[in-house]
Amino acid sequence: MRRWPTKGLRRLADQGELTQSGEEHITLVDAIEAGEGERAVELMRSHLVHSRGIWAGRTEPTAAAGH
Repeated sequence: MRRWPTKGLRRLADQGELTQSGEEHITLVDAIEAGEGERAVELMRSHLVHSRGIWAGRTEPTAAAGH
């Protein structure tokens, strides 16, 4: 059975990152419920970049960096 990385979750919670991630989930579901497919796709892409970054301990690329 796979063990979830609870140590990592605790670190993210302590850094306040889980609140932002949860808010991203709510915004994504709101877009899906509203039938805003293109917006949902962009929100999901942004969430994945953010999530990958926080799990790896990296900051996200900025718009100024061409992302």
